[in-house]
Amino acid sequence: MVKKAEEQAASAPIKAKRQEFEVQPTGRGRSKVVPVETAAPLPHQIKAGLLPKRPLEERKKPEPSLLIAKQSPPAASPPPKVEAISGKKAAIDKARLPHLPNLIVAKLKPVPQAVTTTSAVPVAPPPPPPPPPPPTTKQLLERIRVLFGEAPPPIEARPQRALPWVRTGVEECIAFGSEVIRAKPEPDHSGYIIGCDFGTSSIKLAVRQPYRAGNPTAARPAPNLLQSNRHPYLWQSVIWFSPDTEDFSLLPGKGKVALEGFKAGILAGGGGKRILPDLAVTRNEAAAAFLALQLAHCLGWYGKTLPLGGDAARNFLAINIGIPVAAQDDTKTYRDFRHIVSAARTLMPHATCLTHSKVRECYQASTHDLPAGFDLVPELTAAISGYANEPFARDGAHILIDVGASTLDVVAFNLVNRERVAAFAAEVNLLGAAALEAARSDGFPDDLFRRACIEQYDQVFNYARHPRVAPRNFDATLRRNPVQLMAIGGGCKTAVHKELIARVHPTLGDLKLMHPSPPAQMTSIKCDTSRLLLAYGLTSDIPEQLELRRPSEIPLINDQQSAPISFISKDDV
Repeated sequence: MVKKAEEQAASAPIKAKRQEFEVQPTGRGRSKVVPVETAAPLPHQIKAGLLPKRPLEERKKPEPSLLIAKQSPPAASPPPKVEAISGKKAAIDKARLPHLPNLIVAKLKPVPQAVTTTSAVPVAPPPPPPPPPPPTTKQLLERIRVLFGEAPPPIEARPQRALPWVRTGVEECIAFGSEVIRAKPEPDHSGYIIGCDFGTSSIKLAVRQPYRAGNPTAARPAPNLLQSNRHPYLWQSVIWFSPDTEDFSLLPGKGKVALEGFKAGILAGGGGKRILPDLAVTRNEAAAAFLALQLAHCLGWYGKTLPLGGDAARNFLAINIGIPVAAQDDTKTYRDFRHIVSAARTLMPHATCLTHSKVRECYQASTHDLPAGFDLVPELTAAISGYANEPFARDGAHILIDVGASTLDVVAFNLVNRERVAAFAAEVNLLGAAALEAARSDGFPDDLFRRACIEQYDQVFNYARHPRVAPRNFDATLRRNPVQLMAIGGGCKTAVHKELIARVHPTLGDLKLMHPSPPAQMTSIKCDTSRLLLAYGLTSDIPEQLELRRPSEIPLINDQQSAPISFISKDDV
C-alpha cells in the first residue's frame, strides 16, 4: 500500500510552490518585504507527520522575522439585521451578538489619531486685523460740539463757600445797582459806558466816560475767591442755583449747585437744553440770570466807589456786550444772544431776589429787540478799537487770533486810516483752552487738535487771499507790505496754541508779533492787562467805534478775466 501511494504521488502533477514573504529590517528606519519560496509538503508527509524537524539550535533561537502570507482579505459583508428581544432574555443578552453560524466578525480597526508634527520652519502667526482709521479733524470738532452741547466740562475749580464780608459786599452792590436801574431806567447821553466782555471762563467789565479829557477808564475788580486764574479783574463765569428755593446767586452757599459753561453750550447750538439733567434750568436762562446779576453789581459798584472821579457821570450811557464776529453772521446764535440780553435787562430791577420762575417768565416774554442803551458789538470791533488807539497801530492787512476758554477766533481784516475795518474772512470754532482739555479727556491726541486749529487758520487765510477777495493784502506774491499778526486771549498760553502762533507768524512777513493791551491807568493792581483789551474796546461809544464790514457784507471782486473781450475796428475811430 505504501508503494502504491508513492506511485500515485509521483504520477500526480507537481503543485505550485507556496509563496511567502519575510520582513527584514534594513537599518535605515524602514523595513522591506522579501519573498521566500518554500516547497509544499507531500501528502503522505502531512498525514504521517513526517515533516523534518529543525535542529535544536534553530528551535531555541528566536525567529528573526515574521512570515506574512500573501492572501487577499475576505470581502466585508454587511452586518445582519438583529431583531429586538424582549423580556428577561433581552436583559441577559443585551451585550451579546445573536448566534449566527459561520459568521466571521472582523475586528474594528482603530481610528487613526491626528499626529501633530512640528515643522522645522516656524509658522508665522496670522496677521492681526487692520487698525481702525485715525480720527479726522471733522470728527474731532463734532465730538467737541457734542461734549459742549451735552455738558460742558468744568473749566476751573469753584469755591465752596463765601466769607461773610465778601457776601455782604457783593449783595450790597447788587441791591444798589437794582435801585439805580429802577430809578433811572433810560440811558443818559452824558453818562458813562460799560464794556462787558462775556467769556466762557470769565467775565470782564470796564467803565469809561467818553468825550472827557484824560480818557478816564477803570476795570471792575473781582472778589478773591471768584477770580479766574488769580487775575484780579477776571470774574469766573459761574452762577449758583439752589434747588430748594430756586434762587440764583453770584456766590456759593450750602445746598447750591454751580452752573457753568452756558456760553459754550449756546455757541454749540444747545442754548435751549438743560445745563444739568436733574435741573430744569436751560443755558439761555442761566446766561440771562448771570448777566442780570453782573450788570446790576457793576452799576452798584460804580455808584458806591465812583472809580472815574467824583465829578463823573452817575448814570450809564450805554452797555456794550461783545459777541464773536462769526456768531454775528450766524442767524440763530445772534438771535439767542439778543434774546438773552433783552431778558437780562428786564431782570436787573429784580436782581436781589432772582428766582427760576421769574427768570423763565421774563425770558419767555422778552423779544429779540435790544432795549435802549444795550448793544451787541462784534469782538473784532472792540479789539481793533482798543488797538487803533495805541500810537504803534498800523494800517493794512492784519490777522487776529483770539484764543479763549472755549472758542478759537481767527479773523483776516484790513485797517484803513484807523477808522474802518474790513473783515474779509472770520471763523470761530470750539478749539479754545477748555476745548483742548475736553478733547484730551476724550482720548484725542494733541496733534489732531493742533491740525484742526491749523485747518481753521488756513481756511480763513486762503479765503482772504483768494483772487476775488483781497489778494493784494494777503497773497505773498502780490502784497507789498507784510501782514500784522495779533494774538489775544488767555488761551494763547497753552502749548498747542503757542505752537500754532509760532508756525503762522513767519509766513506773514517780518513784523513783530503783537499782544495789544489797554491803557495801563485803567487798572490799579499789577496784572496782565492784555486780558482786558476787549472790555476796554467795548467802552467805545457807537460813533467812536470803527466801521466794521463783516465778511457777509463785503462783495467779491469782479473777475476781469471772465469779461468778454471787445475789439475796436478802424471804422469806429
